[in-house]
Amino acid sequence: GCGLWPSFWTHASGIHWPEGGELDVLEYVNDIASQTSLHTGVGNKCNLDGGQVNKAGCPVMPDLNGMNYDCTTDYPSKLGCAPNTLPLQSPAEWNLHPVTFAIEWTEDFIKIFKIPDDQLPEDLVEDDPKPDTWDQWLISYYPLAATGGPDCPDPANVMAAQQLILNIGLCGDWAGKIW
Repeated sequence: GCGLWPSFWTHASGIHWPEGGELDVLEYVNDIASQTSLHTGVGNKCNLDGGQVNKAGCPVMPDLNGMNYDCTTDYPSKLGCAPNTLPLQSPAEWNLHPVTFAIEWTEDFIKIFKIPDDQLPEDLVEDDPKPDTWDQWLISYYPLAATGGPDCPDPANVMAAQQLILNIGLCGDWAGKIW
């Protein structure tokens, strides 16, 4: 609804934002569809290789922030990267079609999965997750190590230790601006 800014995200506690990284798993404002995004600073920069994000035979994941997969964040000119499969889900669709989000975070990559609650894999239900079998539910992919080089010089440390945050914001600098 108007003025809402709900989000499920991660943040590095005690490190100046965005130097410790931030991963938005679910975030939207007002009635805009939800997307995922990654925010990095100058010290932990990562400009993803679009060819690695969009490999042949895999779902296309445009950078919905329009930053050419540059995850460096410095508002208002640099928004971070947001490779997402389409279509996105609107706030009303979340209510009608509940899902479970899962994040696979390794030294090499980050994957975000959106699994419909009525399709939860047995391995996840039994607390023995095997995310290498979940690609049908992949909604966002951040190939940190495959990018490497000067564009992502320290892929294993793009994100410091993170805390999960679930919040429902009202207005704020994003929601309030476009309401």
